[in-house]
Amino acid sequence: MLYNKRMQKLVLSSLLIISSLSLFTSCEPISEFTNSNLIISEIYFENEIYSDAIELSNISEENIDLSEYHLEIYRYNDSNPTYEIYLEGELAIDESYVIASSLASQESKNIAHMVSENYLNNGSYTIGLYKGNDLMDIIGKIGVNYDYAEGHSLVRKVDKLAGKNVFDPYDFIRYNPHNLSLLGNMDNTLSPEELLDGPKKDENYFTLPYSEDGFTGSGGIIKVSLDHNIDGDTTAFNYPYEILEMLDISNGHSMRYINVNTPESTRTVEPWGRQASKFTSQLINAHANELFVQSAAGGALKETYGRLLGFVWAGDTLVNYALVLNGYSTLHPDEFKNVSYKGISYYSFMYNAELKAKKEGLRVQGEVDPYWDYENNSPLPMN
Repeated sequence: MLYNKRMQKLVLSSLLIISSLSLFTSCEPISEFTNSNLIISEIYFENEIYSDAIELSNISEENIDLSEYHLEIYRYNDSNPTYEIYLEGELAIDESYVIASSLASQESKNIAHMVSENYLNNGSYTIGLYKGNDLMDIIGKIGVNYDYAEGHSLVRKVDKLAGKNVFDPYDFIRYNPHNLSLLGNMDNTLSPEELLDGPKKDENYFTLPYSEDGFTGSGGIIKVSLDHNIDGDTTAFNYPYEILEMLDISNGHSMRYINVNTPESTRTVEPWGRQASKFTSQLINAHANELFVQSAAGGALKETYGRLLGFVWAGDTLVNYALVLNGYSTLHPDEFKNVSYKGISYYSFMYNAELKAKKEGLRVQGEVDPYWDYENNSPLPMN
């Protein structure tokens, strides 16, 4: 089901008032709302190299004269725009306006209202939306070579429909490229609550093999049982016989969770390491009869030390994701776009979760560990 941005308008109005008031009470440099009626709502990627199109949306209660607006595109570290695109026509209430690159696919051009040779963007070009000389919305950072897209389509969250003069990546969902269904409208595939709830097990992955060659993952999900807990990002499982035989391992072989890196808690101990280990073990133990592991399609099955690599499911919860969301882990940058839910890779779910944890300064993202002696750099007894 598509989650429509119109459903959030009343909620957003309240949030804008609250957020605007917070600007006067916070000393932290944050994005300021521009009260723009027109916003950048999507950067669409057909492939992982260049963006095919940009989508602008009317979030006001009246039609917009687009001739009052233009786009400025800044390449890499440039502080002056390399390309400019002047808009034309009128945009109705709740409608979107798509500008496609002259190099875009024909499918993208078919959706577009304008095709421009000046729309060039590799995901690191900063794009400013201007009304006259006033910056109304922005993607990227002027003067900074910042790869904000990393080969993803960026679609604005339905509860973040507001122009800002500073780019905030948390306002957008990173979708896998080549998803035309979201271009030219004001939809998401997930509500904000569903996005934070994390990915779910897609039944199609149960039909895929875990691996076909014993070296590379195929994205399949298999049921396992707990052998023993190790630390925050490693658990030892018992595996089906065919997996043991294919990978030449024994039951009790450890699995390192993909995309996460929790603080140490075994041979050495680091702040938040023991809590991360406890969090993982409690989640695993609570779903001891519903444990699954999933290989990364196209990714290695083992890491340097011989441990298996995988995504771990405890019931309906992706443990890798839960660790990042709750601030027990930082995000490791390897991404496998072929392992996804609702068009969003597991990595992109975790990317969004880490942004949230950073904003909240949660645990490893800025919080002081109450069970750590920072003066002597040593652990304190835990309750």
